Amino acid sequence: MVIAKDKPGCYVPTLRGKTGELDALARLSPLAKDCTTPVIDIPKPPDLSTTETFEKIAEKVTEIRDIWGTTHSLYIDLSRYGSNESADGQSHPVIRTFDLARQCRLRAVPVCGTTLTRGPGTEYIDAVSRIAKKDGRGIAVKLVAFEFSSPESTMKQLLATVELLNVAPEDCDIILDFEAFDRLPADFHKKDLAISTIAESIDALESIRPRSVTISGSSIPERVGKRFDAAPLKTPRLELEIWKGIQQRHRSRNIGFGDYGIVYAFQSDGGAPVQPPCRIRISAEDGHILYRSPPNSYRSLRSRVRRDDVLRDLPDCWGRKGIVGQGNGFTGIGNATSWVAWDTNLHLETTARIVRRVTRYGEADETAANEIDKWPWLQSELAITEEK
Repeated sequence: MVIAKDKPGCYVPTLRGKTGELDALARLSPLAKDCTTPVIDIPKPPDLSTTETFEKIAEKVTEIRDIWGTTHSLYIDLSRYGSNESADGQSHPVIRTFDLARQCRLRAVPVCGTTLTRGPGTEYIDAVSRIAKKDGRGIAVKLVAFEFSSPESTMKQLLATVELLNVAPEDCDIILDFEAFDRLPADFHKKDLAISTIAESIDALESIRPRSVTISGSSIPERVGKRFDAAPLKTPRLELEIWKGIQQRHRSRNIGFGDYGIVYAFQSDGGAPVQPPCRIRISAEDGHILYRSPPNSYRSLRSRVRRDDVLRDLPDCWGRKGIVGQGNGFTGIGNATSWVAWDTNLHLETTARIVRRVTRYGEADETAANEIDKWPWLQSELAITEEK
């Protein structure tokens, strides 16, 4: 029996759980956090023994508790861990992860896929089924692009997975995830066709009445070439355009929006910090603006961002202050981890506001929400100075 049927917020970003991304989450404003339910995809340590891997997972779960708290719900995924990886010869690492999450009192919901993405075998799915039965918070089921290419495929894959999970469809959050658009066939890049395809699949899902449906994807490219050192790469947010089209068709039911923050959807763990394809990533409503440069020219690059005035209409948040070099602790150039943190925080704050507006999330309390957003939740940032 599900004891805490928490519907996710309207914004469901997938983050790899690296230090920079978690730092960005920790600095969210109350307004953004209120409508955000992140998917934290636990990194997989490379070439570690089972005991060391468990220790790394324990450190990560504790870090998640410290940055996210125990009041708001979140998803936890272990997509990098194979189905046949047992924690102690008896159980999958996802079991150990949720044992720890339970001890930390996290309001965590497990994420699962189909046997096509979480196989071979059903060990991962079986483990998630046991977690859901014990925690009573339901399950998020993720289908990737080729699995929801038609209503028939969507229902076939979903019903087969729900049966293996032994969970009622109304206790499932469905995530239809394009992942990285630059890896998809050209047809998926046609906005109208993508909207039509997904709309038909969502109509089919209505027959089983899942707890929620979220559309997710990423237009962040895997690489930004050196030719963009002279001028930034500007790319449309195709996933956001598609979601807006879907939302307009389903006005009677809010469809959640998800993305991968400011990193490539298939970013490799590799045991190293996230190495993005560029140095400053600005996500506006109409697209991503990606600035590339060598690490040692970050100071001049942030000055250029200020001159380009691309931040004018974006939220005045922790991440924005870091990018432009304003506020206590921001006048230094930082490092790769802090760059990811600043960009991710601004991305999350910007996107959460867009999604709130489109879905009219919490509209009845909008006046109160606007007041909350003005609160100085980061006391250390009250003294503003700008880098010369």
